[in-house]
Amino acid sequence: MSTEPETKSRPLRKMNPIFRAGTAKQDSYSSTSATPVAAFALAVASALCIVGSALVIHLSHDRIVGAWIPKSPSVQPSVLLSIFASIFRTCQTLSLSYGVAILWWRTVLGGTTLKNLHYIWNKGQWSSPDGIRRAWASSPQTKRLMVTFCVISITNFVEGPLLQRSTKSDLLLKISGYEEAWSLPQDIPDGWSGSVDDTAHGRLFATADLSQVLQDWYSGKDIYVPDANQCNGTCTGEVVGPGITVNCSSARQYVDLTGLSNTAATAFDLTFNRTLDSENFAVMDMRLQFISTVDSLCNATVVIQSCTIRTAQVAYSVAITNNTVSLSYGEPLVVGNLTSVGDSVDTRDGLPAGTLAALDYFAYYYLQSNGTVGHNATENLYWNEPGHGTLSLEYQDYDPSHFDNNAQCAFQWVDATHDIVASLHEVIFRMAVAVSDGSLSLLWGFGELTREVTLSPLETGRALCEPCLSSRSMDDMEVEKIIEAMGDTPVRWDPQTRESEQESEVGGSGQNMLVDNQK
Repeated sequence: MSTEPETKSRPLRKMNPIFRAGTAKQDSYSSTSATPVAAFALAVASALCIVGSALVIHLSHDRIVGAWIPKSPSVQPSVLLSIFASIFRTCQTLSLSYGVAILWWRTVLGGTTLKNLHYIWNKGQWSSPDGIRRAWASSPQTKRLMVTFCVISITNFVEGPLLQRSTKSDLLLKISGYEEAWSLPQDIPDGWSGSVDDTAHGRLFATADLSQVLQDWYSGKDIYVPDANQCNGTCTGEVVGPGITVNCSSARQYVDLTGLSNTAATAFDLTFNRTLDSENFAVMDMRLQFISTVDSLCNATVVIQSCTIRTAQVAYSVAITNNTVSLSYGEPLVVGNLTSVGDSVDTRDGLPAGTLAALDYFAYYYLQSNGTVGHNATENLYWNEPGHGTLSLEYQDYDPSHFDNNAQCAFQWVDATHDIVASLHEVIFRMAVAVSDGSLSLLWGFGELTREVTLSPLETGRALCEPCLSSRSMDDMEVEKIIEAMGDTPVRWDPQTRESEQESEVGGSGQNMLVDNQK
């Protein structure tokens, strides 16, 4: 006889919800304690990303890739758009998580079913078409969540390709106009280049400023323009400043190199001479003579270029790359005439020299050159004999395709007029740039001072002579009257005497300035 074990059933514990549907529990918490601050911050960040992307597209449109952000190091627009897109997608994903949690609890507070809570937590039922239909029909909250989820998913999917299509980089020639203030002087003051010296070549005792400019030209150093901050890439335009106007004429003559009188015929000769024109204005004459061709019978064609050079105000065509400037290889446009007493050949010794005198000095030491073609009639030999200067060697023609024959006397040169005139233009332009930066030359000699100085009245007052400070009769005097009364008083600051006086004085301060009676 078998017996079955006796089983006793236990009653199930009754599970009551925290609060029933339709009876939302009211707590004493304030409404601000449940405010999703992080969710609102994500919404603000998403809006800022949209605004930032729009600004990037707008500001970078038709701009240079490396300089589309004004006055700051620029990155490529596509990089910034990618960063904004990544931040936007992250914010949308986190915002959706916060929104699902809030919607889930709000649905619980209003009363719902477990099925609806599942669909809200799962953002719908996307495993099958039937699951999508059932989730869609479950409740209005689920519908709203499913629509939001689809919109965010589609936005995150298409945002990247759309932003990539919104901007692209093209390699093309970009020309844009802008205005920039450049402190190029309209004239070079007399005396900047030096003083008249009748004993010197070119009648000029040159200053260190002029010598530095000529060295920079000879070395081919770049011309720097510190104010050119708005130029990104290469900028071209015009700038008005002191220059020269050049008028040239050409003539030809023929020389028989085999003649006995031409045993040392002039092959290349460049000279300059400062003189006065018919209106007694200073001009500089340039004469360039060179052999251009020689035929098989040693008959040479000699070209003579005669140019008259005057100082003028011209408009230079310049190209600025970053902060360096270069002149275009052409003749500047003449704006007006400039004349100077210091350029005249009649200017007395020791007076300030003008711009044309500086060019005469430059031409003598850097440009003048000559050379000859020697001839030995006995042995029928020809040779080139360079003289002083280097231009006769630089402009001798060695290209075989330029010669009509291979005769021993076939020595010829190319026309150097254009290059010489361009050098004159560049030198005077460099002089103008140096004058615009001339305030730096005032710093010369700072080592003679024992301390850093200013022009504050508290400091300069110590450097005035005692009568100027103590005389009551000068209290109401104008500056012109004070100059008439005491302008010729010699003064000299002596720091060593000042230190010795401070050591010996008792009570008030001693006299700071010594009256210098030595002329």
